[in-house]
Amino acid sequence: MVFSPFVKISRFDIGDIDLYPIFVKNKIMPELWRIYGMRFFFYSREHEPMHVHVKSADGIAKFNVSEKGAELVSNSGMKLKDINLALDEIIRRKEIVITEWEIRFGK
Repeated sequence: MVFSPFVKISRFDIGDIDLYPIFVKNKIMPELWRIYGMRFFFYSREHEPMHVHVKSADGIAKFNVSEKGAELVSNSGMKLKDINLALDEIIRRKEIVITEWEIRFGK
């Protein structure tokens, strides 16, 4: 599939939030969704265990994701309220994270 920075691409319909690819230094960073001023994404070359990165205005955090839920792995500057909001959103949409991970990186 060829991605264009001018074309909106969505794989899931989750209300008013769609999935977009984000270009960084000519490499694609698959974005899962944006909400509460935070961006939920993967890097283009990820590794196990399954995880998602979250960027806010204040910092960035990483959360491991599994069928059982999600947990904070690292935080660099994100406020506690944003971490809690991000964790709640990841748990609420963990099926999207798991499906997107498997599509992009395999099981």
